Amino acid sequence: MKKINRRDFLKVSLAGGIGAGSGLITMLSTCGRKPVGPEDTESPVVSLESNKTQYNKKEDVYFTGLATDNIKVVEEGIDIDAGVNSDGIGGTDDDRDLESLTSTLSGGYDLAGKYEVIGWAKDDEGNIGSKELTLVVKPYSQFAEVQDSLTELASHSKIIKEITLDDFELLYSMLSADAKNELDVLNGLIASSTIDAAAKYNLTDKGLVYEMNITDANKFTGFTNDSYFGDLLLSQSTYNELHKNLMENSTEEEALALIAGLAPEGASIDHNQLVALPGLAPLNFDIVIRYVENGQEVNLSLEYKSPGDTFSTEEQERVDAFNSMFHPPYFPISALGIEETTPLDLKKIVLQEIQYHQDNI
Repeated sequence: MKKINRRDFLKVSLAGGIGAGSGLITMLSTCGRKPVGPEDTESPVVSLESNKTQYNKKEDVYFTGLATDNIKVVEEGIDIDAGVNSDGIGGTDDDRDLESLTSTLSGGYDLAGKYEVIGWAKDDEGNIGSKELTLVVKPYSQFAEVQDSLTELASHSKIIKEITLDDFELLYSMLSADAKNELDVLNGLIASSTIDAAAKYNLTDKGLVYEMNITDANKFTGFTNDSYFGDLLLSQSTYNELHKNLMENSTEEEALALIAGLAPEGASIDHNQLVALPGLAPLNFDIVIRYVENGQEVNLSLEYKSPGDTFSTEEQERVDAFNSMFHPPYFPISALGIEETTPLDLKKIVLQEIQYHQDNI
């Protein structure tokens, strides 16, 4: 006998009269199907949470969820990355990477990035309900995520100084050993072989914000934005060093000590020197550095113009006139009146003069 499935119907013919007439009456049997009623179009209600929103790479992720339905939930699961079709069936947002809404993703995520996670449930009629979560996997454990863009940092911390990568490398060399040790993780990020990125730093009123410009989306899975921003919390002593070098003008004593420390090896250093510049009457400079570069003697005559300095406007004009005559076509003397400035900016000015002579001899 042919097997009748649950959706087939049985047709029964009865001969005979009913009432005044006769004919064929057809009776339908549902053969095990549930009684016909209003169609169920209500989707399951899904809740899904994780134990936190930011994780380190390869850190276990714990999910807790629940699905309820007006009739019955027949299937549930978690798609751990809505951007990837892991089972090759359907779309990217319907995978069953975890079979229960309360599950552990052992070993976590291998790659840093932003992941859209979907917990879903299906009822007997095929209606599907879902709940989405956004998780961030940090590139390095020391960072906390600041979402999307620097404009959103306003509610988190106030940016008081942007720092280019070149400036940061100069700044790093000016710090104490303890501060360098604390910031070594940043140097590791710059030289990282796992993320191809250019970096920039921003000093805030609370610490440092690291900005990573993403150049290889495949190595930073899940991010649709061009940048990743992370807070680096610093000890108070390291923060104070950064703030001083970036934001506070050097005293004359501090400036002259910094300048002397930048002098090339073997240089002679004299203070309060009267220097006779070609074509000008002699001028007094705070510090004069003399050294030999490729057989040529070089002179750096520098005046740091701190408050109350006796270096007058007229003297500055004479220095500017000298530089306009001799500095552009190479001449082995730098005469500079340096306005009061921060240690980092002072270092950049002096190194630029040293580099100028190296490039032209």
